[in-house]
Formats: sequence, structure tokens, C-alpha cells
Amino acid sequence: MKQLLFLLFLFIFTGAYAQQGRFRGFIKSSDDFEPVSLVQVKNVQTGQIVWSDETGYFELAVLPGTKLEFSRVGITTKALEVSPQMLKAIQQILLKYEVSALDAVTVKEKTQYQLDSAERYDTYRLTLERKKDKAEVIITPIGIVVANPVSSWMQYLAPKTKGKLKFQKNFKEWEEQKFIATKYTEATVQRLTGLKHDSLAHFMNRYQMTYEMARAMTEREIAYWINVNYAAWDKQFALLKTDSTFNDQRD
Repeated sequence: MKQLLFLLFLFIFTGAYAQQGRFRGFIKSSDDFEPVSLVQVKNVQTGQIVWSDETGYFELAVLPGTKLEFSRVGITTKALEVSPQMLKAIQQILLKYEVSALDAVTVKEKTQYQLDSAERYDTYRLTLERKKDKAEVIITPIGIVVANPVSSWMQYLAPKTKGKLKFQKNFKEWEEQKFIATKYTEATVQRLTGLKHDSLAHFMNRYQMTYEMARAMTEREIAYWINVNYAAWDKQFALLKTDSTFNDQRD
């Protein structure tokens, strides 16, 4: 009898596992079809949670009939039930931003970063606006003439020109890092997590914010993102502490 029950359980479990598949998709805004990151995708039945990445992509293992919930601050929550057909192809999930009338008409003054950035650009304007020479093909009555054939290639060899082109690239990267630093600050992280000194630096180095995220996320979304990362950080730290205590007891 026990063997029969075991075989029955094994048959049911194997059948359910065989039906399980990967539900994959890209989450986009229904307004402009731009990717939406940091959306919480929750399996309502099991409580499993994953997050969409910077491209809006996510995936998780589910069974047909699973109910999923998509939510993020500033976005209308959406629910759907996974059908067998949805597991056969990558899905596109459209979510709608919650924009109030006040948000649409609010005019903000320039931030200190914007003022400083404009001043830095004015300082290096000549170098930053220096354009590459291009060879131009001109058709004339007597034939085809190529203008600037030498200078268009020599600019890549001249040390002075190479230095200017490199500075333009570096300046863009510096500006992006300065902008990120205005949105993802040590003061904000410390206030939300309580981390200080080396722990604070380690946390911010591990969970780095990209320029695209800094531009797209509101203050509430950044705080939410920090809290989610800190929960994962705190959980891992607790596990490491438990393992360390266990090893000490064994020794």
C-alpha cells in the first residue's frame, strides 16, 4: 500500500514538474514602449519574486495557470494568468505609468548639478565641440573630387587630436558619474540602511546604479531599489554570520 501511494505521489510530482516551464518576457511602458526596469514580478501562489532588469527582461519558472502580479512604484499594478501558450514564446507585458495632473505641469528650477554641468561645458567648449574631419566626395563636371582625404585619416594619428577625442569621451563618462552621484548618495543610503564607513562603501560598490537608471527613476523608486538591495545584502550577511558561528563551534 505504501509503495502504491509513493508511486502515485511520484507520478503526480513528475507530471507537474514536466508541465513547468520558463515564463519569459519584456516589460514596457504602454505610453512609449520604452523598457521598464525594477518591476516586481510575483508568483501569487508561491510568493516567488523576480525583478525586471534594465532592458525590462524577466523570467521565472511557473506552471500553466499560475497567477502573476506586476507592480512598481508609480505604475498601475497588473495581474495575469499564465496559459500554456505563453510558455512557448517570449511575452511583451505593457504597464501604464500613473501620471497626475500636477506632474504634467510642474516646472522645476535647475539643480546645482545642472548649473555646474553647464559651467564645466562652457569651460571646455572648444575641445568638446571639436568635430572630426570627414572626407567628402564631390561630383564635378570634370569628375569626382575627394575633399580632405589626408586630414580625415591623419586626425587619428596626430597626438593632439587623439587627445581631444579621448577627452570628449572621458568628459561624457565623468558627467554621467557626477549625475549618478547626485541621485545615489551616501547620505540617502545611510539614512535608509543604517550602514556606515566601509560597510556603506562596500554596499554602494556592489549595488552600482547606472546612468540610465539614475535618469529614469524617481526619488521614491530609488529608495525602493535601495531597500530591495539592502534586504538581499542583509540576508546574505546573516547567512555568512551563521556559517561563521557554526564553523567556530566546530573548531
